[in-house]
Amino acid sequence: MSNLIVSKTPLRVSLVGGGSDLESYYTREGIGKVISFTIDKYIYVTVHNRYDGLIRASYSKTEIAQNVKDINHELIRESMKLLKIESGIEITSISDVTAHGTGLGSSSAYTVGVLNALSNLIGKGYSRFNLANDACIVEIEKCMQPIGKQDQFASAFGGLNEISFADSNVSVCELNVSMQNLSKLSENLLLFDTGLKRKASTILSRQKQEYENDKVSATRQLVDLVKPMRSALLSDVDIVGEILDESWRIKKTVTSGISNDIIDGYYKTAKESGALGGKLCGAGGGGFLLFYVKRENQENLRKALSEMRELDFKLEFEGAKILCN
Repeated sequence: MSNLIVSKTPLRVSLVGGGSDLESYYTREGIGKVISFTIDKYIYVTVHNRYDGLIRASYSKTEIAQNVKDINHELIRESMKLLKIESGIEITSISDVTAHGTGLGSSSAYTVGVLNALSNLIGKGYSRFNLANDACIVEIEKCMQPIGKQDQFASAFGGLNEISFADSNVSVCELNVSMQNLSKLSENLLLFDTGLKRKASTILSRQKQEYENDKVSATRQLVDLVKPMRSALLSDVDIVGEILDESWRIKKTVTSGISNDIIDGYYKTAKESGALGGKLCGAGGGGFLLFYVKRENQENLRKALSEMRELDFKLEFEGAKILCN
């Protein structure tokens, strides 16, 4: 059993179906569906045994405690408790995209990374499914976050997938997209940081309440876009832009706070500069804007959105992994 473990977990971008991974939606409607992919931006978690028996957790703050119950960081605390680790651990992390509230699934990627690293430290093997499922247990059941299950499964599995959610199961289906289409998709998708940060839980709590009040029609329309998005990815990738545009139009009607004047202004500018479509990543309110833009229009768009920082990325297909053990 190794004394030092380093895990590497990718961030994700959701294309269509977001919000249908909330239990309040798929238990009511019978099924939720999303299409998402992971990118080559990662969260790295290092865990190490401590000889003095203390717990040291270093993130944006540093905590030192004698027992797991005294750790304030809930994702670390509940992950350790789930794996029955009470003390004698040092946990540190770094991220390629440091800010919270990006809409790229960073909290779930972090939880997957912590569980993956800790489980390897104690010699417990995880399948990808069980790793993602335990991350859901930590975030949704133990920490009572009002979030869905898309991010955990996307980060654990990696790649471009259609993920389905039902009462008793989650299924991950890798989309068999040609290398030519994958290359075109990667070349034509651009990410820009709006600079607006938000807590996804605020919007998702409101969304959950509206599902409970029978307001599910908009999300049902988003799920209906999964099939045409799958067809576009397998055949004519340029249609992805049109579907994203329709998806964003619908998503803004799901609940209040998803967009605002600043985001709407950026989106309008992008469309006028050649983007075929796009969407705000994550729950809404801030974070990264994703646009589908043909190569010949990309420089015009970059100039038009020059006040935003672009995040250069590629699709990745490895998912959660251990770098050092």
